[in-house]
Amino acid sequence: MDALIAAIVGFTQLILGGMGVYVSLRPPKQEQHRYWIGGFIVIGLLGVVLTGWLTQRGSNAQENATAKITEAVTAATNANTAATNANNSVLVAQKDVKDARDEARVAKDELAQLINKSSKETTTAILNLSTKTESSFKAIGSLTPPPRRIPTENRVQLIRFFSTKPAKVRIEAIANDAEAYRFAQDWYDVLKTSGWTIEGDNISTFMTGGQPLQGVNLRFRGAPLVPNQVFQAPLSEPIGLIATAMNALKVVFTGDRLPDIPEGLVVMDFHARPTNN
Repeated sequence: MDALIAAIVGFTQLILGGMGVYVSLRPPKQEQHRYWIGGFIVIGLLGVVLTGWLTQRGSNAQENATAKITEAVTAATNANTAATNANNSVLVAQKDVKDARDEARVAKDELAQLINKSSKETTTAILNLSTKTESSFKAIGSLTPPPRRIPTENRVQLIRFFSTKPAKVRIEAIANDAEAYRFAQDWYDVLKTSGWTIEGDNISTFMTGGQPLQGVNLRFRGAPLVPNQVFQAPLSEPIGLIATAMNALKVVFTGDRLPDIPEGLVVMDFHARPTNN
């Protein structure tokens, strides 16, 4: 479009030039002067108008080009700023991840120290309840104590103590004896909370014939004891933990080693409370 206008402007200049040459060579008659003057004016005005229009279009095109260049520079600046911010964000995120990992590592170390410390303190506390480090299984007479219970103030210590070596246990209470069942329930609650596996996840009941037993009878795998034999149960075994706790709580109990008990299982039979010691 601009090229066409420029061509027209150039053509008007040629016409004006041609008209000037013609008038110089052959002056018009007096009565034709007004026509020639009008022709010069019209063609000259047409050239001026077209020249102005062409100039305006060039100015507008220049302004549009400048605006687009400005927008492009602004967009490039914004993109560079965004890239810089993104890079900074990545650096900050990497630092946050590193700090979080360092904090997690410190927390893990502190937790390990706390667990180790708690385990030692718990073992010491439960052993303070009894002067023995090993428990002896032997026949014990009977007495008539009050209903057997695990004291509330000792439960937290017992849970921590048993949590150091979770194992599997079967808990049974003699039928039709509310006191024996309630005492068995105390041990169920403590061992369950300590992470021990309760066979059947309940307390079963049993009937017995002949001379009834008293107290708690602990059964575990091993060669049967001979009469009057005393068996030592080390704390490294689950039966040793239970026997140690019962000695500490002054619970009357006996122990039997039987070959048909599954390996790693401790059977706790809760009989009637002893009538004398």
